This record gives sequence, structure tokens and C-alpha cells, in this order.
Amino acid sequence: MSNRNNNPLSVAGLFVGCGGLDYGFQQAGFNMVWANEFSPDASKSYTDLVGHDVVVDDIWDVINEVPTADVLIGGPPVNRSHWSENVWKKTLAENLFLPMRM
Repeated sequence: MSNRNNNPLSVAGLFVGCGGLDYGFQQAGFNMVWANEFSPDASKSYTDLVGHDVVVDDIWDVINEVPTADVLIGGPPVNRSHWSENVWKKTLAENLFLPMRM
């Protein structure tokens, strides 16, 4: 996938896990420019699969490091059993996605 200048679209990935989503974007012609994952084990799998370094840290500690990218992708963290669905959606919307739109 490319932009008007025929350059690959850049992608930043949040909650990348072992890299399946990012790998799919990469195979479709996108350029992975940044990735974040909390789990060191998942990050190792990601690097092995995608071939790109991962910022291994809590997203809240590195949110200001997310570079400008054409596309922002990511799957929500899996371990949320202690949160209700409404609290989960409200927390993500207010603290992550809404500030990034500005």
C-alpha cells in the first residue's frame, strides 16, 4: 500500500503481541515504523516474525514516543478480566484514542 508519492504507508502498532496483525500489514506492503508490547516473550516472537524492533514497555509510559504514522493499528490487551466491558471501553477511549486524534 502506498501514498500519493508512491512510498509505502507507515504503520505504528500498539499492543502488537507476537506480531500477527503487523505481519499482515507488512506483507500487504506497509512499512512498520514503530511497535509496542508489554510482554518481553511476545516481543521476541514479534521480532522473529516481523523483523522489526519492539518498544517493550507499558503503553502509558511510552505513549508520547509513538511517531507520526499514516496508519495506527493494534489489538487491545487480552488480560482484562478484572475490568467490566464498559470501564474498558471508556478507559481506552478517554485515555488513549481520543488524545491521539488531536
